[in-house]
Amino acid sequence: MLRRGFSLLEMLLALALTSFIMLSIVAFYPKFHMGMMNIYQQNRLEQLTEQALSGLFKDLKRAGFIASSPKDIKQPAITINPSGDCIIIRYDSTISGIWRDHTNLGQRSDVFAYRYYQHNLSAQNGATHCGKAVTRWEKLFDPNEVAVLQFEAKQYRSSTKVTILVGLIRFPSIKYQATYYVRNYNV
Repeated sequence: MLRRGFSLLEMLLALALTSFIMLSIVAFYPKFHMGMMNIYQQNRLEQLTEQALSGLFKDLKRAGFIASSPKDIKQPAITINPSGDCIIIRYDSTISGIWRDHTNLGQRSDVFAYRYYQHNLSAQNGATHCGKAVTRWEKLFDPNEVAVLQFEAKQYRSSTKVTILVGLIRFPSIKYQATYYVRNYNV
């Protein structure tokens, strides 16, 4: 007997099996897509955090450096307020042999301040305190995209501990918390 095609029962079975597979894929895809988007947003938040803190880490590593004798140092290299949300770092950024506290015309200060204020981390060159009235602070995170939920710095003998908790504004469930220990080579 020569067969020329599929029987009706075989066609119905193949159609049912294909329909089951397609329905499974359609039901699984949105969950897969949402999971991939969450992973992407989480990684993006981690990258934004590392990028925003890179300047702070660079300054912490240089804290205390002075081109002349360390006996000339009159202020502490790192000052952290009692609540840990403001850190002031001093180092000789131009290898001039002194720490210049204030920004003068055409000159850069050797004081670098970072503060946690209004759900953001801000930086300013030349600020010797983190008062709320001080102007010219530069926000390190886009306030429309990232909210800093917690920031704390703590000084140890030869390192500084920095703890930060950030979250995405559009995706409140996506948060990133990290603790970094930055070695202070000159303190």
